[in-house]
Amino acid sequence: MATVMLIDDDADEHELFQQQLAEFDKSIELISAHDGQEALKMLGKAIPEFIFLDINMPKMNGLQVLKQLKDDTGLKEIPVYIYSTSDGFNSKKPAIKLGAVNYFKKPGNPQELQNIFKAVLGNPNE
Repeated sequence: MATVMLIDDDADEHELFQQQLAEFDKSIELISAHDGQEALKMLGKAIPEFIFLDINMPKMNGLQVLKQLKDDTGLKEIPVYIYSTSDGFNSKKPAIKLGAVNYFKKPGNPQELQNIFKAVLGNPNE
């Protein structure tokens, strides 16, 4: 069973993500963190296989969280995917430079989110 962490300050985004992830593959566990500080505390207890990270958050923005993840020897190998409403103009290059695997703009419909899951997690029917 794979584990995915979503770090995002938007509660509605967590609900949509969870619904679509369950539809994609019910065996995948979702760990939800609502800001970077909470995520870093949670990562001391549970290590996911993949992290989806929002850029625009209070307390710590996604780039600050990404830097801390990649500076931590116990966490730096976890693939981090930026998942943001921002078009990436000002944050895509810095995110990739800091170690993000890819940058996804939050989709406008559930099918696009399913396509992101397929790109990151593979096909659940294989």
